[in-house]
Amino acid sequence: MAQRTDPLARERARLLMALAGLLTTGTTTAMGLEVSPYAGYRFESDTNLFDSPSGSRDADQLHYATLGGDIDWNHARQHVTANAEATRVLYRDNDYLDHTDYRGNIDWDYAIGALLSGTASYTGGRYLNGFENRSERDKDFIELHNPVVDMRLAITPHWSTLARIGYLDRRHTLATERRYDRTEIDSRAELTYETTPGTRVTLGAARIDGDFPQRGADDALAHGFTQHTPYLRLAWRYSGVSSFMAQGGYTWRNDSGDQASDWSEPSGRVAYIRDVSGQTQLMFMAAQDIYSADSVAANALRDRYGRVILQWRYGPSLALASHYEWHREDYLGTTASNRRDTTQDYGAELTWQPTDRLALTAQISRMDRDSNLDDARFDKLVGGVGLRYTLNPQPRVEFGPERP
Repeated sequence: MAQRTDPLARERARLLMALAGLLTTGTTTAMGLEVSPYAGYRFESDTNLFDSPSGSRDADQLHYATLGGDIDWNHARQHVTANAEATRVLYRDNDYLDHTDYRGNIDWDYAIGALLSGTASYTGGRYLNGFENRSERDKDFIELHNPVVDMRLAITPHWSTLARIGYLDRRHTLATERRYDRTEIDSRAELTYETTPGTRVTLGAARIDGDFPQRGADDALAHGFTQHTPYLRLAWRYSGVSSFMAQGGYTWRNDSGDQASDWSEPSGRVAYIRDVSGQTQLMFMAAQDIYSADSVAANALRDRYGRVILQWRYGPSLALASHYEWHREDYLGTTASNRRDTTQDYGAELTWQPTDRLALTAQISRMDRDSNLDDARFDKLVGGVGLRYTLNPQPRVEFGPERP
């Protein structure tokens, strides 16, 4: 009798063979163009896959196989970088969630003469939405499109102006989540005075015009919003090892709809970075922001948060990064207006690079969310190991956590 092969083992073997095929691919260089593919694999164990309250949690093990590539091109005063990757995610127990995530971005840093410069960028992707604010356990993908263009004009050696406009299109694929589809036009203008290199004072104003295209006339949530934020920012590098940034402003948000509300709150952030030594860097950050809530029946979310990051490198091949984050989230408007969450997230990642092209990682993190609503509380522990092989020894563009 023939022995049955585990379908997960077959697919995992197929993905690993595809990853191995990249190891023989070279880097192409022509006219300042560098193209470098990379491959990665990560195994992860999650004690609470669906971010459920105690008593209803499900643990699972996940396999991530990534194929991607970097592009770096320099020509005269133009510089273009791009990254694209696809990640296949397999689940040991909840295999109905097996899927492929796609992400990509391109940035063009341009200069026209000595006075005009700026950046044109595009970020896009399709990836699985998290479960921390969803009761359903069905797959919901976020489809993201985000082009941004900014232009800086140097008026004098000390004074400059900046204009920026961006468009965000963020959509859900699950029918029950489409009421949270959102489009935004983000525009801002800044006037900056730079006293010495690294020390700048900026006066700016930002405006966001948002729309929720899937909300009908009978939906209690806002159908759109306009948000204004004037702000003042100070960036100061006052020694060779320390830098400080502070931004303060006030945000007005006006919602549209039958049960719309208007909100106004102080907003801003402070950050301090200290190079403790040639091998150690410490960063502190605290902020308050207002933005749209996602997958929660509220018009807006006020987020007060703090972050500490410690990065330490032992020699050229061993590095440790650890973090602690604290969030206090207050939901504003409609049925979730009484919800208040407090979240703590902390963890560490150890990276060993035996060669410039190969990196081995081990990470562990824990998240605890407390709430005045019982069904919004959860905690989880996630740990994993991984490897990444790249034909470009320089650090690539990393995808940061997407903000709503």
